[in-house]
Amino acid sequence: MLTTSVDVETCEWTEELQNAHAIQQHLLGRRPSQADCSAVCRQANAVGGDFYDFPRLPNGELGVAIGDVAGKGLGAALLAANLQATLRAEVRRESSQLACVVESVNREFQTACFEESYATLFYASFDPVTRILRYVNAGHNPPLVKHADGSIEWLETGGAPVGMFQAWQYEEGTVALSPGDVLVAYTDGFVEAQNAFGEEWGARRFHAILNEAGDETASQINARIWKAVDRFVCRAGQRDDMTLLVMRII
Repeated sequence: MLTTSVDVETCEWTEELQNAHAIQQHLLGRRPSQADCSAVCRQANAVGGDFYDFPRLPNGELGVAIGDVAGKGLGAALLAANLQATLRAEVRRESSQLACVVESVNREFQTACFEESYATLFYASFDPVTRILRYVNAGHNPPLVKHADGSIEWLETGGAPVGMFQAWQYEEGTVALSPGDVLVAYTDGFVEAQNAFGEEWGARRFHAILNEAGDETASQINARIWKAVDRFVCRAGQRDDMTLLVMRII
């Protein structure tokens, strides 16, 4: 799994922030052995509100999650850690009904949040036998699936961001995947990355890059996308937390 992150040696951080950065990177999910996955989280500061995870599911399916707490810095990082831990706990309690999982996460996270705090969350469960992906999109930028035939599908079904409403009922979506399909999930800092002229990267640029990728691995696709967005932003610099998760179906 690609694990590129900010180089702590070149940043003017205190020892506490360096430790916090290392801890937050360590808390991110580890690449699952049963799938071709790659994820990179690059915070704008030492720590931030983005995270990804691959929670272990008792039914043998693969959990996939990506989240983005509103805001940046230490406060967002603490809430992101809370959200990730809450999701893992709820997944262990209820793995079959994804909508119920996210509804429980929403209630718990809303209790932990300050007023007007919230987070976007995409949570999915992939069955490697049937290759069915079930998911709930809680206000997150819609991930895309590039099917092997070249078509694009955006994963939008779900509901409001977690922490925003105490009793929101979520909806579960499903998508049938095939070998060669690629799932790309990302946070808003990625698509809102701007160049020196104020132009945003946008979600549609993923399509062209995925067409160029061909049969590359998830790690290679991830690196290709990061290279393209860094070239686009160039000297404008990173303004927000950025996370990218890629899963290639085999």
